[in-house]
Formats: sequence, C-alpha cells, structure tokens
Amino acid sequence: MKNTINKLVRLSLILISVFSLIGCSKNLSDPVALVVINGSQTKTYTISQLKKLPLFSGYGGQIDTNNAIIGPNQYAGVALSDLLNAVGGITAQDSVKITASDNYSVTVSYDQATAGNFTIFDSSSGQEATAPSMIPQAFIAYSEGGVPLATGVGPLEFGIMTCQFRVTQASLWVKQVDKIEVVAAQ
Repeated sequence: MKNTINKLVRLSLILISVFSLIGCSKNLSDPVALVVINGSQTKTYTISQLKKLPLFSGYGGQIDTNNAIIGPNQYAGVALSDLLNAVGGITAQDSVKITASDNYSVTVSYDQATAGNFTIFDSSSGQEATAPSMIPQAFIAYSEGGVPLATGVGPLEFGIMTCQFRVTQASLWVKQVDKIEVVAAQ
C-alpha cells in the first residue's frame, strides 16, 4: 500500500511538472491572430504585435446591397500595405486574398490594395461619391471607437478606411480575419 501511494505521489509530481512546463512554453493569453503569406514568406502576428506596428486610424463604414449603411465609425489598426511589405510586398501581377476564421474570403486587386481603387458612397444618401480629401485605404482593424472589436466581428476585421462621410461596399469587409495571402492576380 505504501509503495502504491509513493508511486501515485511521484506520478502526480511528474504530471504537475509537465503541465506547468507546457503552460510556460505557450503564451495562451496572446495567441497568433493573423498569418500573412507571400509565397515562401510567412509572418505571424499576435494582437500585441499588431499594436506595435505603425498605427493606422480613421473612419470606415459599409453599405450593403439593400442600401443599409453602417457607420462610418472610427477604427484603429494596421494598413494592409504595412503587412504586405513585411512579406516582400506585391506586384501588379498579384492580388490579395483576405480570409476569415470561417473560411469566408475576399480577394482585392493590386490597384485596390495599393492605390485604394474602391467604389465609395456618401454615408448619408448611399449614392456613389468621390473621396473628398483622402484616397480609400485597405486596413486591418483591431479596435472600433477605442475599444477592441466586438465578439463576432473581431479580434480583427478587414475594411476600407475612407473618411467621416463616406462608406464602401459591405461585401468587401471581412470579419474575424485570420489570414492574408498574396495570390496570382484575378
């Protein structure tokens, strides 16, 4: 009986040691949130790492096929161009595929990713409009209105930053983004 108790105590101590080492080897509080891929180059980011990149902030909003308008709201995040440059950038022969955790994806062209060539709409009328002072820019948001993105939207969302009075097509926005990949132009 004493031998059995000693064996159980030793086994328990071994298991406690193993589990504590496993817990130390992975930072579960800041897991990888985004993978950016360009051919053989891959870069992973946690939310904390994304927040250390140059801040990209401003307004963005969406208009859906029924002309329902969401926003514009104030976002903070990272410019898509900064993330792409970290894996070698893109060329005119490339497109960028943005994928959500549920595998929904949107592919944007080189011109959209680099020059903001998106159709924009007036946020009050829903009519197609021009950008008054800034070129629309693709970005990855990690906060809206100064707080982390809501569950079901974040932790990351792809969108297009316009200005306080303009929105873009809702079909371009991707909730729960977890992968960005440079692909052949489509």
